[in-house]
Amino acid sequence: MIFASMHSILAVWITFIALDTFIIFGDLFFKDDNSEIQVKNPLLLNVSLYLHFPLLLILIYFSITLIQNEASSIMDYIGVTMMLGLTIGSAAINVGHELTHQTKNPIKLFFGNWLFGIACEPFFVIEHVYGHHKNVGLLIDPATARRGENIYSFLIRSTYYQMISAWKIESQRLGKRGYFIASLQNRILQSIIRSSIILLLVFFIGGVLGMICYIISIIWAKILLETINYVEHYGLVREEGKPVHPRHSWNTNASVSSMILFNLTRHSHHHEKASLEFWKLKPYPNSPEMPFGYLTMAYMTLMFPWLFKRIMKPKLQHWDKHFASEGERQIILNS
Repeated sequence: MIFASMHSILAVWITFIALDTFIIFGDLFFKDDNSEIQVKNPLLLNVSLYLHFPLLLILIYFSITLIQNEASSIMDYIGVTMMLGLTIGSAAINVGHELTHQTKNPIKLFFGNWLFGIACEPFFVIEHVYGHHKNVGLLIDPATARRGENIYSFLIRSTYYQMISAWKIESQRLGKRGYFIASLQNRILQSIIRSSIILLLVFFIGGVLGMICYIISIIWAKILLETINYVEHYGLVREEGKPVHPRHSWNTNASVSSMILFNLTRHSHHHEKASLEFWKLKPYPNSPEMPFGYLTMAYMTLMFPWLFKRIMKPKLQHWDKHFASEGERQIILNS
């Protein structure tokens, strides 16, 4: 994406379409990745995560410069903003998600928080780590999509209640430590400051037009994030007070999605033990399985929500029969 944005908008369009095509058809035709690896020295793998931050800054610079110097039609703006939004979603939000789960590691938190600063997403980190992973499958969890719920209403509901939940979690943490909610100890305010710095840099590079295009890009990245949230737990339920099991997430071992998204696809194991690094996640091939890879599921859900529900209906019936506990079946019957 960096090389494409250094050359031309046509190169950006070609790269964007080629990458999407490779991911979608690669997941369909390549064999699922059920491998497990042993890593004795994880330094190189961690560095590969950290590099996403400077590389994204470089991409933002060339993308905004390209818009400023070359864009002349609506398709030019669409091409660059869609490319940038997809990359922010996969390389900033996804990698930031991986890093911010390592809550005891200050280096990982530094890079993870700055990646979310690029995505202008101050609430997700707090709510996801300390809310979603505790409440997944429950009605109170804003990131668990309910059966039959429309994707577009979910985008609004999930975003709004994640914001509310994040403020509650952070205010409780600050209260226990004797800090005021408006203090600089507030991690949400810290994230807003990081995002403000990024936005100022974008404005300095590309002016008002560059800022508008960047904001559209991060909105597109946010839509992709919440769409993935939607498909990862769609229709699944859990009894309150019961532990989280692999059955409470839709899993996939689609090889290209797993490679590009640092095993986020192994979602069943991730929810079973959230602090595990991506290379330690196991494939869990017997967990509830998505019908396709992540990008296919995201595009299908957004463009053809009726098709998504039709495909997921027999999947949910199978889950009810073969995965759900008796208590979970009762929740489904009463809902």
